[in-house]
Amino acid sequence: MRQAIICLFVLIAVWSSSASGLTQSAYNQARVGVLSLQSLENEEADGIGASAVRAGMQALGYIEHENLVLVVRHARGDRTQLRSLAAELVAARVQVIVAIGTQATDAAREATTSIPIIMAAVGDPLGSGFVQSLARPGGNVTGIANWSPEAAAKQLELLKEAVPTIHKVAVLHVSSASHMRMLPLLERMAKNLLLLVDPALIGTPDDLRRRFAEMNSSGVDAVLVLGSPIFDELYREIGELSLRYGLPGAGHQPYYVRSGFLLSYGPILADLHTRSAVYVDKILKGAKPADLPVEQAERFKLVINLKTAKALNVSIPPTLLARADEVIE
Repeated sequence: MRQAIICLFVLIAVWSSSASGLTQSAYNQARVGVLSLQSLENEEADGIGASAVRAGMQALGYIEHENLVLVVRHARGDRTQLRSLAAELVAARVQVIVAIGTQATDAAREATTSIPIIMAAVGDPLGSGFVQSLARPGGNVTGIANWSPEAAAKQLELLKEAVPTIHKVAVLHVSSASHMRMLPLLERMAKNLLLLVDPALIGTPDDLRRRFAEMNSSGVDAVLVLGSPIFDELYREIGELSLRYGLPGAGHQPYYVRSGFLLSYGPILADLHTRSAVYVDKILKGAKPADLPVEQAERFKLVINLKTAKALNVSIPPTLLARADEVIE
């Protein structure tokens, strides 16, 4: 009888220890939300977005279902869903939200002023009003900026170097504050390159098709696309239209090149999205987003499509080819 009682106490002690361990493990799980405009399929194909955030967290020692819970929401290109998805993350009581891109950051910011938000690769955090300054963001938002007017000007320069005969470049843009600031800089750069810039405001896919149909008759002989989530969802059609109308194009990411553009020059998004995990880790360890400076992209990638060059009867200078990080043949 005494042995039975001892065994019972031992079992109770073991059970209590296990239950305590489970409770402690559950308590220590970090709850991180990820909000993205793109689809899961598009992100996984390019190793960006939630998959990159997951990889970054793993590199820092976070393991899903052990000390990490990722709550991921994809809008699948539908901007109207972002606000409701951001509200879902708030309702899920995540400790921090990683917002992929400008529009996701905007939606997350509207959903909460208390939960820290890490903007992953936002084009113009100052112009968008997300932060007070890059050094001292203030508020509940910080993270990584991925673009600048200077980088867009570099695109224009590379396009001219690749095709010296071009004279007039259509610049596809949206009605955002950051794009409005980029256009004057591009116009100044164009003058130095003996080019004309033709701003092409795009609001809908129909606008896109109409503007391309007008380009040849208006003397446009090349096209440049400013970085925007709207264009990122339409990149296949943009690439097809550039080939259909015989226009060498420059974009900010390699997927434009794979869809028919001549070249791309821009930051490596997978690196930036992965890097956002460092901010998450600091927040989870007690740092305040208001005190964490905004980082800017440092590594850029040049991709050239020789198949497109051949189709457009363009001969890429060997010096430019030698500088390319990737050449599609």
